[in-house]
Amino acid sequence: MDISAHSSTIIPLVAAAGALGFGFVVISLLWPPLAIIGLLVSVAAGQLVRFSLPGQGGGILLSDLAVVVVLATAFVQFLRKPSRSVLISIFLISPFILWTLSGTILAIYTHTLAQAVVILAYWLRLVSVMLLLPAGFILFKKPVNKKIVQYSLSSVAGLVSLVGLLQWWFLPDLTFLAQYGWDPHQGRVVSTWLDPNFVGIFLTMMIPWLIAKRRFYILCLVIPALLLTSSRSSFIALALASVVMSPILLVGLISQSKKAALVISTAVGSLGVALLLLGVIILGPRALSLIRDDPTVDLRVSSLQTAWQVIQEYPWVGVGYNAYQFAVSNDISSVAYTIHSRAGADNSYLTLWATTGLIGLLLCMLPLAGAWLILIRKWFVQYDFMALATALSLLTLLIHANFINSLLYGHILIVLVVMLAYVFSKPV
Repeated sequence: MDISAHSSTIIPLVAAAGALGFGFVVISLLWPPLAIIGLLVSVAAGQLVRFSLPGQGGGILLSDLAVVVVLATAFVQFLRKPSRSVLISIFLISPFILWTLSGTILAIYTHTLAQAVVILAYWLRLVSVMLLLPAGFILFKKPVNKKIVQYSLSSVAGLVSLVGLLQWWFLPDLTFLAQYGWDPHQGRVVSTWLDPNFVGIFLTMMIPWLIAKRRFYILCLVIPALLLTSSRSSFIALALASVVMSPILLVGLISQSKKAALVISTAVGSLGVALLLLGVIILGPRALSLIRDDPTVDLRVSSLQTAWQVIQEYPWVGVGYNAYQFAVSNDISSVAYTIHSRAGADNSYLTLWATTGLIGLLLCMLPLAGAWLILIRKWFVQYDFMALATALSLLTLLIHANFINSLLYGHILIVLVVMLAYVFSKPV
């Protein structure tokens, strides 16, 4: 192909995109709400905007660039007015970051240059997303920024749902995506994320948020889209999390008003039963396959067995974050290397254990457990429905992470961190 023949078209497009990106960064630094909107828009874009890296299935996503812009914007704001809460949040996440950094450095020295670049890149992505927590504490101090998060995150849920419903109607057969490393789903909502299970847990996490914010019109899109993902893991996670959270909800409501407790608990219970029945109807054979042979279940069991073999060999320090794919197969040219699910097992906890060791797993889970307990305390002390909704969303994700590597999925992690920063930040 004659590249020079297309250069007259490509070069202006690249220059225009660069100028647009530079302008976006400059305006974001001067007007932080734009950075927040850009971050959440990038979540809605999902996997559709991707700058592929040669030789492997990963790549730079629009969300990666948006996260960097948010961090830069927050850093500028922090220099203007330092905050103690920001330093505390950094202190809480720094043990995990430093521990994984040491493992990453060791992994880099034991792999080829191409593998080392991939390992380092994905570690930087993880750290960048985690740093959104202190960045949120900085940016969400202004009430206008918190309001933007409310409307933007709700709009993202509605947009992802709408695109997913349109995709399910007009493009139900996605077998052609197999050539690009994606699972060839048929008749399921995958939306812009190209994976029904990740979309399913995202929409499941958004349901408590939308109910707390009374965005019932968006639920009219979210619930059908969730059901059409046919994601058994999402339904199970929501059901189990609701069972755990129901007594907490009732105790808090009864302490305020017995009448309110009766009304709200009846409404929530009815919604749960309706979702369960609709889920069973829509899942059909997939629901029955939970108790009989199912190829997808067999594949997940095999994935867990592989992860456990890696853990037994490196139980305390792991093989290095995102080095799991190389520990399983050292063949960088293999077909499996281009599959997007290659970088971990179908269980976030086993993936963390295999890649960061038992110490890394504990350093990751302790802050999350502490955050959940603080959210529950805020509910009982302040009757903060957003705290309760976020606690339910967090618990749903933690349960879902037993079936899919969802806890380490970039877009899910961005949403979780934004939710936590929103609830914990105090406007001034």
